[in-house]
Amino acid sequence: MEGAATVSRSAAPRLLIVTDADLAPTSRGAGRTLLNLLSGWPAESVRVITTTRDQPVADQFGHPIRDAGWRLPGGVREQLRRWVGDMHAQAMAWCPLDEAALAGFSPEIILVVPTSAAPLVLGERWASALKIPSVTWLMDDWAQQYDARWLTDTARRTARRFLKTNAGWLVISEYLAEELRLWTGIVRPTAVVHNAVMIGEAPAALTSPRTGRFRLRYAGSIWPMHLDALALIARAVAARRMGGDDIELVLHTDERGWKQNEFLWRETGTISGGLVPYESLRGVLADTDLQVVASSYEPAHARISRTSVQTKITDYLATGRAILNVGPADGACARFLRARNIALFVDEPSVVTAADVLKRAQANRAGLAAIASRGWDVCKRDHEIGAVSHRMADFLAGLVKPQT
Repeated sequence: MEGAATVSRSAAPRLLIVTDADLAPTSRGAGRTLLNLLSGWPAESVRVITTTRDQPVADQFGHPIRDAGWRLPGGVREQLRRWVGDMHAQAMAWCPLDEAALAGFSPEIILVVPTSAAPLVLGERWASALKIPSVTWLMDDWAQQYDARWLTDTARRTARRFLKTNAGWLVISEYLAEELRLWTGIVRPTAVVHNAVMIGEAPAALTSPRTGRFRLRYAGSIWPMHLDALALIARAVAARRMGGDDIELVLHTDERGWKQNEFLWRETGTISGGLVPYESLRGVLADTDLQVVASSYEPAHARISRTSVQTKITDYLATGRAILNVGPADGACARFLRARNIALFVDEPSVVTAADVLKRAQANRAGLAAIASRGWDVCKRDHEIGAVSHRMADFLAGLVKPQT
């Protein structure tokens, strides 16, 4: 990532990261956010232990990655699930710690970035063994929403216990920080860290009005926490098209995201745009009227919607095009965007309401340009990659115990 401001060796505490985030160059979501934030960190100041298979031996910035191993084949794991529960988490609870992973490296602080139970379990064990300050970085409240279980523990108990031992927390939103304080009953030093982006020249889209077909795009994975909201906007687009509007929705997702719901996408005339490499994403999204953020309205995913400011938001803001937020009004994405006045909103799960929002947006493209301009200003001011990386480094350095 050329142009990322570097974090000096003196400012960067030696950091051991335990995670399941995908750190390959093609990563998205949590993995891309972590990579973006580490892009300026010295290679010798970071060591990563991953519980995810098929990771590189080093990320694209030279930080070494060590595979935690101890995985069963997927078929065997599924057969054992009814008796053992989350077999991967159980393996991380029982396996010996890989001391060779830290050969020649003496971490000052451990950062656990879990999106599932296995790295949470392993991270807690490493923190206990090393007796150095620990920090958990959560992207949403998954541990309470989806309580994984295994023979010796649960995700909910493990997360709550580990959070109480942490020296500090990193969180994706101030809303998640409040949830954690309520849940644990304690207060810890906390830093809100959103996905950071490269800031160069102002995007050409800001001075290039859109004409012709009205186009919406969604970029990223499609998980249950997105699906019902994304299906809603697909049906609203189809309704507007049946009414005679020249409008389309394009999905830039992986094959799984398309195939699992292919009937819905084809039924609504949604277009498959294919997964776009991160380096090319901004250019593709510039050819858009509205970039879709989708958060589930369903109670089964309420904690996720309420606490996760999705990482795609800052990538969207950097394009110079407007955002359409589809999801509950009390969701983290809606609150974040509404507080800054940088999006349009579909707050209720109604196709009629969504179609009306689209009708008004299509009739007022100049208004969308004004929204996009405000979004770019927010992005430039608050989410530039170098500044965010330095703020994170300063926060972590402040938690390191002074040498005695």
